[in-house]
Amino acid sequence: MEKPIDSWETIAKASELPSRSMKHVEIKGKEIAIINLDGKYYAINDRCGHMNAPLSKGEIRNVQGKDIVT
Repeated sequence: MEKPIDSWETIAKASELPSRSMKHVEIKGKEIAIINLDGKYYAINDRCGHMNAPLSKGEIRNVQGKDIVT
């Protein structure tokens, strides 16, 4: 089990991440994609499980009414 993060790190200002965009960040050796989805922010692993490519370089698409990162 990983040790919980016990402090905050500023990675970006909300104004730097327009709606429906993504940003790559590295925190403690982990690659993370920060996503602004219409004002809601998400953090996910930045690596595609199929191609090991950075998801933050991809697109946010709406497929059958659901937003997905490709």
